[in-house]
Amino acid sequence: LAELNYIVTCIDINKEMIQAMNSLLKLKNPRETIVNENWLTNSLPDNSFDIVLGDAVLPNVAWEDRETLLLQIKRVIRPKGLYITRAFCIPRKKPFKNINQLLDHFSNKQPNYTSALELVFELQILTYTPNDHLGTFTKPKEILEKLRDNDDFRFKNKNLNTLLKMVWDFWCTKFINKVFTYAYRDEEEEQYQKYFEIIEIYEADDHPYSKITPMYVLKLR
Repeated sequence: LAELNYIVTCIDINKEMIQAMNSLLKLKNPRETIVNENWLTNSLPDNSFDIVLGDAVLPNVAWEDRETLLLQIKRVIRPKGLYITRAFCIPRKKPFKNINQLLDHFSNKQPNYTSALELVFELQILTYTPNDHLGTFTKPKEILEKLRDNDDFRFKNKNLNTLLKMVWDFWCTKFINKVFTYAYRDEEEEQYQKYFEIIEIYEADDHPYSKITPMYVLKLR
């Protein structure tokens, strides 16, 4: 956006995250304003933005606050503006029936950050129950804990052990208290359509997880 000379406003409740991301920027945008506020109670003026961009934002607010967030986004967009967002949706049919099927699948993968994140996705999907819409890493940790022997993973497949350790060391420690709210894809689209019309849904052709992380281009109803 800086390269395109856009006027940008970045808003987030987490000041530390803003500072950390700002320190990584290679190209500073002199036309950028950073607002350290909660989206649910923000002070941004009405009808002030042509486009609002979001990346998996709905999982980061409580289920009962989703409608408030969408109303706030609707409030700040100009009449012909767009809301562009990426979702993270739980599939109604789980890819794996149990942890053994999941581990068998990941035994064939090389351990790296990508495969570790894929394993995190699948653990969240496997342990998800729709009654409260909540997703935490507490349940996946309980499953992984049963697979450990003397504080380590000792499967015959060394790549699987490395991959499980990567997930354990990061997600089972730093993210253990993080709570997400998830919806099935049709549920999430129904929420969007209360206030927006879906113009386009983008799914990448080169990655299977694009099906559960589609991007939506929305306009005001």
